[in-house]
Amino acid sequence: MKYFLIITGVVVILIFIGYKYVNYKFIKAQESSFKQHINSDLKESQRNFPDSTKLSDSEFWNLIEKSKTKHPNNFDAQMDYLTEHLSKFPNEQIVGFERTLREKIIELWNFNVKSLYQIIYGEYVSTDIFIYFRFWIVSNGQEFFQTALENTDELAEKTIAYDDGEGLLYVADRAFILKKLRII
Repeated sequence: MKYFLIITGVVVILIFIGYKYVNYKFIKAQESSFKQHINSDLKESQRNFPDSTKLSDSEFWNLIEKSKTKHPNNFDAQMDYLTEHLSKFPNEQIVGFERTLREKIIELWNFNVKSLYQIIYGEYVSTDIFIYFRFWIVSNGQEFFQTALENTDELAEKTIAYDDGEGLLYVADRAFILKKLRII
């Protein structure tokens, strides 16, 4: 029994030393990788696009308003309308729609908008839910969007429920697919 305890103790010590060694090597590899990346030319993805590559704000909001007017209480039908309408545009304008949309979503990334969701639903906001909520805000038009940016408290009083805005995320992609299917 004495030898068993000694052997077990030695094995435990060897495992512990091995763990410390592997952990040390892992941390050193991470530090080395970090030093390489910190001096590299990695750039964050664009948050603003040149005006020549996106739809103007008036064109963008006209599309959103028209889709909302056609389908005021049906988010899915609104997205279908937007997809169908965009699919008739030249490729550059479809990309322009997507770029303008991305700028609007980034503009809505603030704690007041995040708090709005939490006030309405009283629950944790995951990253995905927060993204979809911002898409939903955009889908409600320019006035709603501006209110979300400038007077979030007003929306907290008006907003009872929202549709999952995820569908707006795919409108440009689906417009390209629809356009391609028409060509075939």
